[in-house]
Amino acid sequence: MDSLVLYHFENCPFCIKVRRFLNENNVNIELKEIKQNLKNKQELINQGGSSQVPCLNIKFYDSTDNWLYESDEIIKYLTYVFSIKK
Repeated sequence: MDSLVLYHFENCPFCIKVRRFLNENNVNIELKEIKQNLKNKQELINQGGSSQVPCLNIKFYDSTDNWLYESDEIIKYLTYVFSIKK
């Protein structure tokens, strides 16, 4: 599987929505908090181009990256990747 990292901060309602989806569907991916960890925030800005969260970084096997910035788009992608039935 490709590598997945979710950039987020604790009190963001859209981040909470995505994390709730992860928990409810037993999806375990790396989480990087950006509010209290400035290194993670700078990484998101430098590589993803924005500090907007939630942001899902998808690292493909061919070393390319894709950055998803909308909670609904992130959930839609994860639903597809993990074959989650609604």
